[in-house]
Amino acid sequence: MRFENKTLEKLGFLESLRSRDIDDEKSPLYYVLHDFENRLSICDEAKNILFEFADGFGRISTDEQSEKCTAVITALDEIYKKTKEEASSGVKLCRTVGCVVGALAVLLLM
Repeated sequence: MRFENKTLEKLGFLESLRSRDIDDEKSPLYYVLHDFENRLSICDEAKNILFEFADGFGRISTDEQSEKCTAVITALDEIYKKTKEEASSGVKLCRTVGCVVGALAVLLLM
């Protein structure tokens, strides 16, 4: 089975991950995440979660790895929800400001 993602493929992330040698220090995922840190459009909080996850990736039992995967997915989902709420409130503010400016323009034109 081969993981595919068009965005990560275009970025070269997956090719770099596939070609990375395995060593005794860290997982290939850890090194590639650091190599691409500035090119990934994710917040610092999510990066830190991914770096911590990648640090031990493939170096613990499958049960522990499964638990870690679930914890990372949950943490990233929380970040996504929080970011989505913040973006939504920003849109509402822009709409409100737009309506106020529109109403002021109408009053000035009268």
